Amino acid sequence: MADRTSRLAAALTAEFVIRSEFKSSSVSEELTASRQQQIVQLQAIKNSASLSDILIAEKTILAFELHHYANTATMKPSITAALADIAIAEQLTAVIADPAAYKAVDQSHSRPKNRANHLPLDEARQFFRSHSTRLLNLDKGRLDLIDKKIIDARRANMRIAEKAYIGLQQVALGITPEPPKRGQGRGLEM
Repeated sequence: MADRTSRLAAALTAEFVIRSEFKSSSVSEELTASRQQQIVQLQAIKNSASLSDILIAEKTILAFELHHYANTATMKPSITAALADIAIAEQLTAVIADPAAYKAVDQSHSRPKNRANHLPLDEARQFFRSHSTRLLNLDKGRLDLIDKKIIDARRANMRIAEKAYIGLQQVALGITPEPPKRGQGRGLEM
């Protein structure tokens, strides 16, 4: 048993050495620059606070991940489900623009467990939360710091998208937004 664990430790050390050598290569520098640019673009999209831009950006990333990185039995169905959920969120974003049409969605979520702050927890709101959780779970993996920053930027976009969507719900249902409670309104909600 000790022999197997020492071989595992040697393999882990070899991986660390190879990664360290890679990090000092020109290819690594190009990869880092590309990832930094992704972060810059995600932050610009967040700063725009455009719900449609955030949804399009996340859908683009998910489609790219599905095509290029979905290499496990659980990853492909997870990304496929997220893409289906984002399509529903996009549809609801179109419906919410028509207050009369959105009233039907509101009425179909009348039970207290399907509501939060007098607003329906519809499929779009469920997507924002479940996808944020999915991204948080990705962040727990063995990733480089820059990968984690990309995930953080995507999660920040989900928070902005959910807030924008809640604002649209309030407008569609004629609900005046409540002022933030003490300690809220500073990005600490999620």
